[in-house]
Amino acid sequence: MPLVRISLVKGKPPALRRSIGDAVHRALVETIDVPPLDRFQLLTEHEPGDLVYEHPAEEEPSAKPTPVMPTFAPLPAMPAPKGPAPGAKPKGKTKPKAKPKAKPGAPHSQH
Repeated sequence: MPLVRISLVKGKPPALRRSIGDAVHRALVETIDVPPLDRFQLLTEHEPGDLVYEHPAEEEPSAKPTPVMPTFAPLPAMPAPKGPAPGAKPKGKTKPKAKPKAKPGAPHSQH
């Protein structure tokens, strides 16, 4: 499962945040074969001065780029558990409990 951290300037609308997350995930699916349902993203917002970036469009007052700083980190695969989970009931047929053996010197009952 890949972990993606996306840093944005504070105050972006939820629809824009979602579309940025969708675009980053789509890129991972299309370029490095991440399964479509394997999505783990952390979107964090930061004060305007906390993200330092330079962009040529900054010279034009009408151009306000949305800085997006995605960080991708593949998480290690979890090993498959061995045996049943703690507290799980066994599946299928189970062996009946063995009758306790008679103690030496104890009388035997005959049926």
